[in-house]
Amino acid sequence: MINKFIYTTVSFWTPGKYVSEVFKREEALTFEYVPEKFVHREGQLREISDSVRPIFTGRRPFNCLCIGPTSTGKTGGVKFLFKRIAEEEVGEVKTAYVNCFFHPSPSQLLSEVVRSITGRRPPKASREKYLSAIGEWAKDIGVILALDEIDALLRTKNGEEILYNFLRFNEFEEEAKIGIICIMNEATAPKDLDPRLRSYMGREIYFPPYELEEITEILRNRAREAFLPGKIEDEAIRLASHYSYNENRDVRVGLEILRRAGIIAENRGKERVGTREIKEAFKEAKYISMKILLHSLDEEERTLLRKIAESEEGISTPELYELFSEEVSRTPQHFRKLLQRLEWYRLVELRPLPGSTRAREVYLRFPKEKVREYLDML
Repeated sequence: MINKFIYTTVSFWTPGKYVSEVFKREEALTFEYVPEKFVHREGQLREISDSVRPIFTGRRPFNCLCIGPTSTGKTGGVKFLFKRIAEEEVGEVKTAYVNCFFHPSPSQLLSEVVRSITGRRPPKASREKYLSAIGEWAKDIGVILALDEIDALLRTKNGEEILYNFLRFNEFEEEAKIGIICIMNEATAPKDLDPRLRSYMGREIYFPPYELEEITEILRNRAREAFLPGKIEDEAIRLASHYSYNENRDVRVGLEILRRAGIIAENRGKERVGTREIKEAFKEAKYISMKILLHSLDEEERTLLRKIAESEEGISTPELYELFSEEVSRTPQHFRKLLQRLEWYRLVELRPLPGSTRAREVYLRFPKEKVREYLDML
């Protein structure tokens, strides 16, 4: 017998003809979406604007560094500013955003920067030719370039040199007008970063963690863009905000909760999204930050994390190094650096090992089965 429930929860529609009864614009709850309002970062946006403002009057802009914990509005703030620049059509200025994590090698990064500025994928060329092409563009029109996750670039060979070239572009090219906005997570910032390189990054603009009231307003604004009028209870938004705040103040968790809750309500034929849907959505949405973090790990970091997930709870660092060395040949110093990065990412917790002054016990911050499940998906 066919379950009647199927007919009440599953809809079939012609592609392009489906009309949601809950969502107005579901993509407003995705992380990449640039909202209509960007609240509680007015001061930071003003500082970024002040750094690049000279370019709109034909002068050379200043560089700046946006730094802070995960999910504090660094990337979103810069994209919001770029959106406003495009909408206002202020002068001959080109904005370009490049995430260094997805283009970590110097040649990949340079190629992507050229593509972002010109709109065309350039043929393979030397670094000098790439830099020359960027310089020529920066002479004809002003360029504001945002380099996100620059720690990924700094971990590569010659990464510091390439970043150094970008930051000092206006010195090397007399007529060039290019402003660099660096974006970096303070947890993954290299501790041994050359002070001179950091000084060339210009003004440091700090993005602190959001407070509960701020998260609530952010989610309320996104819900207003995402849902049809009257389709989500305010109590549901407040509950999602509390969940988000308790998950390391990660706004992405709240956005994913709202998105999943909307889908649950829609599938069940509910007229509104309530706290029941929020509670159910949280069961899976709470792992969204972990999934994003796993994507940002390199192969060695993923290997080490898998070893931890496959080991006994509270494995000692000497035992873990022995297991890790069976697969990857690295020095103890390099192993400790990898483990430290996993701790910075808040994927693991390190506790003192009883009876030892140096060794530590390693604990996962997420369920082992979930870590293994998501690692298998990568």
